[in-house]
Amino acid sequence: MTTLKQRKINHVAFVIDESGSMQHLTREVVKVFDAQVNWLAQPSKDMDQETRVSLYTLTGDTVTCVLYDQDVLRLPSLAGNYNPRNSTPLVKAVGKAVEDLKLTPELYGDHGFLLFVLTDGDENTSVVPGMRYPSSDPSATRIKANYLSGILSGLGVNWTVGCLVPDFRGKMLAVSFRFSKGNIA
Repeated sequence: MTTLKQRKINHVAFVIDESGSMQHLTREVVKVFDAQVNWLAQPSKDMDQETRVSLYTLTGDTVTCVLYDQDVLRLPSLAGNYNPRNSTPLVKAVGKAVEDLKLTPELYGDHGFLLFVLTDGDENTSVVPGMRYPSSDPSATRIKANYLSGILSGLGVNWTVGCLVPDFRGKMLAVSFRFSKGNIA
């Protein structure tokens, strides 16, 4: 009988706001992403864990999966690959990342999910079910916040969602979209 133990498998997704309002934060976003990848890589090596990373960017009304389920030890830097422009479909992007990660098989091993959202907190182009107002209307914002709250509250105990913002305004916006206060930095 084989005595190999099943490994811990970490599934990490980054949802990175690439909208125009992030232009002045380009250097910081690259620095934070690259530092987070290095931070994830070290325990992956030290504790013999597998860490898989996916990267989603959002701009205009588009959410793009740039990398999917890549080994953390083989990820490229974000430097030269981050070009903020257009508007912000934040709720749509978080929903897409969660939807994709939920498709990850958890048959064998100890699977954990970590979602990092890097944003200034703005949201202005997502369209969600039940929204009958222009995207910028305060009623639409409330509907989008409730929609995102439903997505985040439906995650299992092996999920963690963190939101990284540049300032107090970003923190207040993240709170308004129902990100857990204790997971906003």
